Amino acid sequence: MSIPALAEAFQWVGDLLPEEREGRYFIRGKAIHPCRTYHPREWPEVRVYLEEELKASAPTLKGKPLILDHQTTLPAPNKVLEAAWEDGAVEYVAEVSKPIYDQVKSKEIHHVSIEYNWRILEKLDGIAPRGLELTGLSLLKQLRPGDPSTSAEVWEGIVNKLKEMKGLSQPTLEDRVKWLEEEQRSLWNRIETAFNEVNAKIETLLKIIPVIEGLKEQKDEKTEQERLHQEQLQRSQKYGINPKQGGNLTKPSEYENIPEDQFADPVNWKYPIDADHVDAALKYFNQPDNRSDYSPEEQAKIMEKIVKAALANNIEVSYQPEDPTYKALPEELKAKCKGYEKPKSQEAKDLEEAQKTITALTKERDELSARLNMGEGVVQPGAKPQVLSGYVKAEEVLAILPKQVPYWWGAGPHELVRRLRSKCSQSN
Repeated sequence: MSIPALAEAFQWVGDLLPEEREGRYFIRGKAIHPCRTYHPREWPEVRVYLEEELKASAPTLKGKPLILDHQTTLPAPNKVLEAAWEDGAVEYVAEVSKPIYDQVKSKEIHHVSIEYNWRILEKLDGIAPRGLELTGLSLLKQLRPGDPSTSAEVWEGIVNKLKEMKGLSQPTLEDRVKWLEEEQRSLWNRIETAFNEVNAKIETLLKIIPVIEGLKEQKDEKTEQERLHQEQLQRSQKYGINPKQGGNLTKPSEYENIPEDQFADPVNWKYPIDADHVDAALKYFNQPDNRSDYSPEEQAKIMEKIVKAALANNIEVSYQPEDPTYKALPEELKAKCKGYEKPKSQEAKDLEEAQKTITALTKERDELSARLNMGEGVVQPGAKPQVLSGYVKAEEVLAILPKQVPYWWGAGPHELVRRLRSKCSQSN
């Protein structure tokens, strides 16, 4: 594949005379591009480097020290000689010691990272530093670069060319073109190598991304389930109904628009009692087998809400006296149910019993009165009076009469008891 010609990349020869450059070692490369870098467990975690900021700050890197892995500042002669914005990146030329030069040449060091100060931080889908001042250039041996497109390479050509140029005031045009062609080929080789590295990383990421997305979906689903369970427990505490096996964590789709207070069991999102569903809820919950999952207390709460809603929607509710859930309903709801008979109070029961007693005594009195008109009897002297069959002794009648007549019996019963006592006293 042919490589098209490019404009000349950033080059630097500097102000040193050729003889002053012999025996010295130089490296060059790209310090940083406009990009977004990621730094887990650091702040800011996402850093955004803007083109206009890098372009303005590129010259500030000149003369700054070289650092190894952001930890050790390297001694002289290690420093940045020149830096400029070129081809969409901050490019640099640095002088290094022989050991550092050898490590760059062997690719032990082939990436760099900038150090800087900033004036302000701006939030732009990450944190973008503004007002940059580049304070150092770190050669990365053990660390990974935030910007993987950075580079560090030996600049052998400058030494060779300087030797060729020694003693010459100006290089020939032919030498200059040849030198530029070599530099261009070298640049394209570096670009092709970087391009292949990026492609390999992209292919790896494309394989990893579906796995990461799957794990994220599982985590999100688990988190959502935990949130729904927590909300269900909160409703359980509010309404006094426990979560049930087979209950719903969310509203069924057909009940989506029904408010929470329109469910007889909002903990498990069951038994909607709005106008369209309350009749079905009543019929279903009337069957004891359908409420077997609930405790008696929970059944009473749910039935009360269903009956209230049914009556409010003019649906007839038949009272079921043998059903304990109906028995547990408040009295005012029972009174509105069809077929409900209010139980008699103790006073009413006492009055009913007294009336039965009075009726029986009245009947006995009438029978005695009828027998008193049957004629005379002669009793022999000394003989004990005989009680005829069908008669009752006066003392037996007195024994069953109440000593005091309750006022609520009324005047009639009171007068009847008084007359019976008087009559029995006369018979003695």
